[in-house]
Amino acid sequence: MTEVEFYSKLNTEVGRQYLDFIKENTVKKKSGITEVHHVFPRKLGGTNIDINLVRLSVFNHCIAHVLLAKAIPCFKTLYPILRLSRGQIQKLTDLERITLDKVYGWSTLREKALHSSKPRES
Repeated sequence: MTEVEFYSKLNTEVGRQYLDFIKENTVKKKSGITEVHHVFPRKLGGTNIDINLVRLSVFNHCIAHVLLAKAIPCFKTLYPILRLSRGQIQKLTDLERITLDKVYGWSTLREKALHSSKPRES
């Protein structure tokens, strides 16, 4: 998928929600635990150029992936959610069952895993 095709697919209400969400929740300075998010995902043809990379809190990163999967429903956008949910969400029709409580649970587990994998300072 080209960049033009990607952004034209986001010309829907949910697509604009995704882009607005990214814009409003990008972390300017690294504080706390954040993750890098590819606005135009690599699996769809995006690259690692700076303009395509944003920092989000873990919780907001999870929400961004849910919004993206709803905006561009395909296996490539569903796959990160399948991993986050540990298999609870397996089909595109399951996206409607996602609640903020579920996303919070996924992000909490993810934060704990990220926190425990970082080297401790003495």
